[in-house]
Amino acid sequence: MRLSRDVRNSLESKAARYAENVDAAADYLSSRGITREVAVEFGLGFVPQGEEFQGRLSVPYLSPGGVIDIKYRCTNPAHGDHKGISCPKYGKESGLGVHLYNGWALIGNSDRVVLTEGEFDAIAVQSLAGYPAVGYPGVDTWKKQEHWRFCFDSVAEVVVVADGDDPGKQAAERVQESFNRMDLLARVVEMPDNDWTDANGVVHHGHDANSFLVEYGIPEFRTLIER
Repeated sequence: MRLSRDVRNSLESKAARYAENVDAAADYLSSRGITREVAVEFGLGFVPQGEEFQGRLSVPYLSPGGVIDIKYRCTNPAHGDHKGISCPKYGKESGLGVHLYNGWALIGNSDRVVLTEGEFDAIAVQSLAGYPAVGYPGVDTWKKQEHWRFCFDSVAEVVVVADGDDPGKQAAERVQESFNRMDLLARVVEMPDNDWTDANGVVHHGHDANSFLVEYGIPEFRTLIER
């Protein structure tokens, strides 16, 4: 969808204002293996008190033409029901549609691109492991936006990283099938399905690319990708 000038200006203003406050999310970002330099590169920020998404990490969708959307990530390790208050994992600007995250990583990269489920996985793969990475925002989004596959038609190989749970694996398989229908080479790399504990003591089932990189390191991740 085409954004009006007013909407673009509003998104740019919010993203810039929240980015100035990114140090307030330093502990959370560090637990995800994200340095301040990487946070600045991807325009990450933190929403101050008194605003709609206060206390959340802002994740702008950057494009060559500027900011086209912003997602807001809860930094509470118990996001869900927290002290009786509903706390969804993500909030989002309304009326802006659904987009690939970090899509401009496709520009000039014709060999191998990593495709992840989620923004933070794409950030981690690109900044830590050094692969150009694009994220689709959630397990159900790709099947509703299959035209996204045409954005990859000049890429020699797409490595689809599957989160280590059943929904994540099923989503990755659907993505791979959509690429196969256009004769584009795509393969799935599954993250481990074991339980693991994050820096806040919260137990999760199944790794994603970000948690795998933090727990097992870059060489182990690159070994999986290079197989």
